Amino acid sequence: MLERILAENDEAFVLHAAVVMPDHVHLLVSPLRDESGGHVSIPEIVRKIKLDTAQAINRALGRIGAVWQDERLEHLAGNETPEKKVEAVCQNPVRAGLAGKPADYPWLWRQSGE
Repeated sequence: MLERILAENDEAFVLHAAVVMPDHVHLLVSPLRDESGGHVSIPEIVRKIKLDTAQAINRALGRIGAVWQDERLEHLAGNETPEKKVEAVCQNPVRAGLAGKPADYPWLWRQSGE
């Protein structure tokens, strides 16, 4: 799944950090501009990621059908620095007891230099 998310990087958004948890995903993205000059919407980004990853998951499992719930929870990042936002996302597996430090978690990706 992480590979599918990374495949969309630099097309509709810039991906700063991604963490695939056992039952949900954390993404920190900055939308890019679309053909009309506006930004690609967060709902469109989420829809595309869900579609691409669901197809890949179903292919890998040899099945068809829904993978993701219809709901999504999005938060606009506040006044924290970009580095603090990335670090907060990357700490999720540590807080969940899945890794001792972010670098130990295999389903974590962060943009170089962040």
